[in-house]
Amino acid sequence: MTSAARRSTMQRPIIANEDILMEFKKLAKRIFWTGVLLFPFFWLVFTDEGQRFGDVLLLKLTGREEVRINFDELYPSITEPQLRQVWPDLEFECRDQASAFGSRLCATDIAAFNKIPSRYVTFFFADERLRAMKIGYQRAYHGAITNHLDGMLGAAMVSSRTDDDGVYQWRAGGGIVVMPQEKLGKNDEPALLWLAKAG
Repeated sequence: MTSAARRSTMQRPIIANEDILMEFKKLAKRIFWTGVLLFPFFWLVFTDEGQRFGDVLLLKLTGREEVRINFDELYPSITEPQLRQVWPDLEFECRDQASAFGSRLCATDIAAFNKIPSRYVTFFFADERLRAMKIGYQRAYHGAITNHLDGMLGAAMVSSRTDDDGVYQWRAGGGIVVMPQEKLGKNDEPALLWLAKAG
């Protein structure tokens, strides 16, 4: 066998190996870019955190704002002008309206409360003092809000209204936060209340 023939047979496996290596690199790139493109979709659709992020983003696209509330800073001494100073970006609709919590209210639609998708927040005033605050949230996030409040305010106390029905209570600032227990009935509105202490 001549030296040229030997060289030709040795080069064939090297060329074949290089072709396999090139195909492997192409496949690895495809897998990598497929993963990069599919991971955000998977995160948004199949994880609780992703679904929460997606819901908040969609609500923000409708022009709603996110509200951050520290319940320990809520006191009856808060007035309507102070409310507007704390959240200047929120477009409150304020009007005189009698309710169980006072004679005036200020309400606005929101995207989220402390990063949890929500629907609205309403502040109730009596004699120009804050008496209550109500946050309407999305039913799917009832458990997330309960956990959030446990982390922010400590373990909840439970008070029963009936044998099957109860409310969670947390002490916070100048009042208490209350909301239904874990299982919301069909007629229960997904909402929590901050109620000012009497006196």
